[in-house]
Amino acid sequence: MALVSGIFNILNEKIHELNLRRINKINLKVGDMVGVDDKTLKACFEVFAESTPAEDAELEIEHIPLRGKCGNCEMEFLLSNYRFQCPYCTESAIKIISGKGLYIESIEAE
Repeated sequence: MALVSGIFNILNEKIHELNLRRINKINLKVGDMVGVDDKTLKACFEVFAESTPAEDAELEIEHIPLRGKCGNCEMEFLLSNYRFQCPYCTESAIKIISGKGLYIESIEAE
Protein backbone atom coordinates (compact mmCIF):
# COMPACT_ATOMS: atom_id res chain seq x y z
CA MET A 1 0.00 0.00 0.00
CA ALA A 2 2.86 2.40 0.81
CA LEU A 3 4.41 1.91 -2.63
CA VAL A 4 1.10 2.55 -4.40
CA SER A 5 0.49 5.59 -2.20
CA GLY A 6 3.85 6.97 -3.35
CA ILE A 7 2.97 6.27 -6.98
CA PHE A 8 -0.29 8.18 -6.55
CA ASN A 9 1.49 11.12 -4.95
CA ILE A 10 3.53 11.43 -8.15
CA LEU A 11 0.49 10.86 -10.38
CA ASN A 12 -1.50 13.53 -8.55
CA GLU A 13 1.34 16.02 -9.03
CA LYS A 14 1.40 15.28 -12.76
CA ILE A 15 -2.39 15.43 -13.04
CA HIS A 16 -2.40 18.95 -11.56
CA GLU A 17 0.79 20.12 -13.24
CA LEU A 18 -0.29 19.04 -16.73
CA ASN A 19 -4.05 19.38 -16.26
CA LEU A 20 -4.64 15.75 -17.21
CA ARG A 21 -8.20 14.49 -17.56
CA ARG A 22 -7.49 10.79 -17.82
CA ILE A 23 -4.55 8.44 -17.35
CA ASN A 24 -4.64 5.53 -19.77
CA LYS A 25 -1.47 3.65 -18.94
CA ILE A 26 1.33 3.70 -16.40
CA ASN A 27 4.59 1.91 -17.06
CA LEU A 28 6.46 0.94 -13.90
CA LYS A 29 9.99 -0.35 -13.54
CA VAL A 30 10.25 -2.57 -10.47
CA GLY A 31 13.54 -3.92 -9.19
CA ASP A 32 13.59 -7.55 -8.09
CA MET A 33 14.91 -6.53 -4.66
CA VAL A 34 11.72 -4.53 -4.02
CA GLY A 35 9.94 -7.86 -3.63
CA VAL A 36 6.58 -6.75 -5.00
CA ASP A 37 4.00 -9.25 -6.17
CA ASP A 38 2.41 -8.06 -9.44
CA LYS A 39 -1.11 -9.17 -8.50
CA THR A 40 -0.96 -7.42 -5.15
CA LEU A 41 0.48 -4.25 -6.68
CA LYS A 42 -2.23 -4.18 -9.35
CA ALA A 43 -5.00 -4.82 -6.80
CA CYS A 44 -3.78 -1.98 -4.57
CA PHE A 45 -3.46 0.26 -7.62
CA GLU A 46 -7.10 -0.40 -8.57
CA VAL A 47 -8.25 0.55 -5.06
CA PHE A 48 -6.28 3.81 -5.10
CA ALA A 49 -7.41 4.58 -8.68
CA GLU A 50 -11.16 4.47 -7.93
CA SER A 51 -12.84 7.79 -8.72
CA THR A 52 -9.59 9.34 -9.97
CA PRO A 53 -8.32 10.11 -13.49
CA ALA A 54 -6.35 6.84 -13.21
CA GLU A 55 -9.46 4.68 -12.84
CA ASP A 56 -9.34 1.85 -15.41
CA ALA A 57 -5.75 2.75 -16.36
CA GLU A 58 -3.55 -0.09 -17.48
CA LEU A 59 -0.63 -0.77 -15.12
CA GLU A 60 2.31 -2.31 -16.93
CA ILE A 61 5.10 -3.69 -14.76
CA GLU A 62 8.61 -4.40 -16.01
CA HIS A 63 10.93 -6.20 -13.63
CA ILE A 64 14.56 -5.15 -13.37
CA PRO A 65 16.91 -7.96 -12.37
CA LEU A 66 19.12 -7.61 -9.31
CA ARG A 67 22.69 -7.05 -10.48
CA GLY A 68 25.85 -6.56 -8.51
CA LYS A 69 29.44 -5.51 -9.07
CA CYS A 70 32.32 -7.02 -7.16
CA GLY A 71 34.45 -4.59 -5.19
CA ASN A 72 37.45 -6.84 -5.65
CA CYS A 73 37.54 -8.08 -9.27
CA GLU A 74 35.11 -5.48 -10.72
CA MET A 75 33.01 -8.16 -12.45
CA GLU A 76 29.27 -7.52 -12.91
CA PHE A 77 26.76 -10.33 -12.46
CA LEU A 78 23.17 -11.26 -11.64
CA LEU A 79 22.50 -11.82 -7.97
CA SER A 80 20.32 -14.82 -7.33
CA ASN A 81 18.65 -15.82 -4.07
CA TYR A 82 20.09 -12.68 -2.45
CA ARG A 83 23.51 -14.31 -2.37
CA PHE A 84 25.86 -11.34 -2.11
CA GLN A 85 29.04 -13.11 -3.10
CA CYS A 86 31.01 -12.77 -6.32
CA PRO A 87 30.74 -15.92 -8.44
CA TYR A 88 34.17 -15.19 -9.94
CA CYS A 89 36.40 -14.50 -6.92
CA THR A 90 34.02 -15.28 -3.97
CA GLU A 91 34.49 -11.80 -2.50
CA SER A 92 31.51 -10.51 -0.52
CA ALA A 93 32.09 -6.77 -1.04
CA ILE A 94 29.28 -6.39 -3.58
CA LYS A 95 27.77 -3.14 -4.78
CA ILE A 96 24.19 -3.35 -6.08
CA ILE A 97 24.05 -1.67 -9.48
CA SER A 98 20.44 -2.38 -10.48
CA GLY A 99 17.23 -3.99 -9.30
CA LYS A 100 16.52 -2.26 -6.02
CA GLY A 101 14.18 0.56 -6.98
CA LEU A 102 10.67 1.23 -8.19
CA TYR A 103 9.85 4.14 -10.47
CA ILE A 104 7.39 5.36 -13.05
CA GLU A 105 8.95 4.94 -16.49
CA SER A 106 6.13 6.71 -18.36
CA ILE A 107 2.52 7.84 -18.19
CA GLU A 108 0.12 7.83 -21.12
CA ALA A 109 -2.66 10.33 -20.56
CA GLU A 110 -5.15 12.75 -22.12
